[in-house]
Amino acid sequence: MQLNTNLIINILSKHGLLIKAPQVEIQVESISFHSKKLGHNCLFVCKGNNFKKEYLEAIHHQLSAYISEVDYEVDLPLILVKDVLKAMALLADALYDHPSQDLNLIGITGTKGKTSSLYFLKSILDAHSKKGDTAYLGSVEIYNGDHIVPSLLTTPESLTLQQIFRDVKENGKENVIMEVSSQALKYDRVYGIEYHYGIFLNISNDHISDVEHPTFQDYIESKLKLFDHSKVCIMNADLVDYLSDEQKKQVYTFSLTQEATIRAADIEMDTHGSHFNILYKGEKYPIYLSVPGLFNIENVLSVILVALDMNIPVEAIQYGLAHTSVPGRMKQFNDEHHHVASIVDYAHNDASFTQIFKYAQQFYPNYHIKAVFGCPGDKAFNRRHELGQAANCFADEIYLVPDDSGHEDIEQINQQIAEVITDKPYYSFDDREAGIQKAFMDIKEPTIVMVLGKGNETTQKINGTTVPYDGDEEVVKASMRQFVSKQVSL
Repeated sequence: MQLNTNLIINILSKHGLLIKAPQVEIQVESISFHSKKLGHNCLFVCKGNNFKKEYLEAIHHQLSAYISEVDYEVDLPLILVKDVLKAMALLADALYDHPSQDLNLIGITGTKGKTSSLYFLKSILDAHSKKGDTAYLGSVEIYNGDHIVPSLLTTPESLTLQQIFRDVKENGKENVIMEVSSQALKYDRVYGIEYHYGIFLNISNDHISDVEHPTFQDYIESKLKLFDHSKVCIMNADLVDYLSDEQKKQVYTFSLTQEATIRAADIEMDTHGSHFNILYKGEKYPIYLSVPGLFNIENVLSVILVALDMNIPVEAIQYGLAHTSVPGRMKQFNDEHHHVASIVDYAHNDASFTQIFKYAQQFYPNYHIKAVFGCPGDKAFNRRHELGQAANCFADEIYLVPDDSGHEDIEQINQQIAEVITDKPYYSFDDREAGIQKAFMDIKEPTIVMVLGKGNETTQKINGTTVPYDGDEEVVKASMRQFVSKQVSL
């Protein structure tokens, strides 16, 4: 769809964003904020605290106009706005002809469990219709109804997001499940989008830093923005105190432990999955979830609630959840003869670390616990002490390895984690694969090796570049084979 001056004025004025419009007629066929990705008749978005006039001057001859919160006084039509991120989201929606209006959008937010919940719901919807009918966007990958591509952000920028929605619509799909990050909500990547269902799974003291959320209050307020965009709001019953009295009346809840719209009861778990009953509107339905862990039972309640509200038959829900899997989550490897096990998981914050270590203690009793993990560079600095403390509490040995060290020195990151490791042996590595291999080679007793933080990721982000990596699952399988080949009897 082509945008012109009058249409742009109408859209931005309706939302109270327009300060000044160009006095000339402009035609917009593309929008970009990247100087190397300029389309025909391009409207350039000047965003970011470090944006400079020189950037615009270098490309102004290739543009139709620019939109900004600042008048850079260049020879180019200017659309001056109060909030350029909201304006970009609205104009992207218009440029692609409002594709989300024809989609059944389900948004999932929370500190942990977003990806697992997405795949749980995808499995249910696949069981109800057919595999491939449900589009999805998450931290692992994006499926637009035609093909799958790796994901670069948990929630894409608004321009990319609207283009994906357009592709989903053109590919004839209706249901779209997506992870919605707190950053996407805070910085208005999803502004102007209305979700049919909005799910808020949980929250913990993560992502608090100068480059993410300066305070926990900012973090929770960003998460709650999802409900401003949602027709049906679904929330963990533990979180309702963050809502006003009026909001509490409008949400559906889920819980393992307290009264809620939907609850789980009669829980039985092993290392393969969980059997439980759901209690909903006076009825009881048996469920088997093929991904283990109590935390997964709690998260799956939220998407079962969505499915029931969509009038999906219980039989489809049961089948989908009995045959579900999640890339890079709770992947378990066992060699019972040699009493060696390993778990590969994306767990990367204090809450998820605590949950997965407790799982290991429950289902691998009397096993020596080795923790292999690291922390990312350039963000979430408080996480370093939190993960170190969790490992110090639950693990018997700790192997510190790279996990997207970014522009920071990996040795410095590991040293900061180690500051709180007070009474457990730990080892530091500048190579993730070498650290995992060493954890297996040093096994001397029944042991479980917990390889945490990257899940199924196959790259490392180092000094501004993306470096290929075999992936934790492949490294663990190879390391376990190498250990078993030693013919060690524990």
